[in-house]
Amino acid sequence: MFLIQVLPVGTPLDRCLAIARSHEGPTWLGAGAFVMLLGMGASLRSALRRLPPRMRAEPGPLVVLPVDEPTAFAVPGKPGHVVVSAGMLRRLDGDERRVLLAHERAHLRRHHHRYLWVASMAAAVAPPLEPLRRRIRFATERWADEDAAGEVGDRRLVARTIARAALAQSDGAPAMALAGLGVRARIDALLEQPKARRASHLAGFTGLLVAAVGLTSSTVQVHHVAALLDHLCT
Repeated sequence: MFLIQVLPVGTPLDRCLAIARSHEGPTWLGAGAFVMLLGMGASLRSALRRLPPRMRAEPGPLVVLPVDEPTAFAVPGKPGHVVVSAGMLRRLDGDERRVLLAHERAHLRRHHHRYLWVASMAAAVAPPLEPLRRRIRFATERWADEDAAGEVGDRRLVARTIARAALAQSDGAPAMALAGLGVRARIDALLEQPKARRASHLAGFTGLLVAAVGLTSSTVQVHHVAALLDHLCT
């Protein structure tokens, strides 16, 4: 289980600027990693195309895995899928299942995989951006949490579902799993009153993220960056 603790480092703006001030790591290593990732991605895509039809998931919004291991994650694509194990469904009540599905659908609807890809590529090219990659992973989870809370209309229910999923997933889970990142911080944020965006805290960091986007991909819609930053630097 990817229970990454997000430690507080001063104010939200301090955390963002600390990333920008970091100058550790040889750039040649990042360039090599970038080339390696591109090669791995091309190989994986080729292998997936060679899969026999019976091994490919049929189009549909929800795939239930007939396994007891509790897991849930979003699989981007055309169409995208939400994958949930039977074991996870058994461990949640009806309302909690609504939260889980709303959370994973938010990952697909907001194209969070694109932000994660951009962050991974940026960190590969420039290793000092690795803290940014970790913060973006956490931010996409918080973004999906807030979308789920808006859909079900109950922030405490979303917090409870995250806790239940985290307790269930004791033996590991995919990177996009509901309880995949910063469980304690996510629950605390949901139990607090929603905070208005603090534009002054976001402005100083927008340039860095937009630069990373420009360096690595054109697939991320820049007008969505502000929404990501809302969770990234707070």
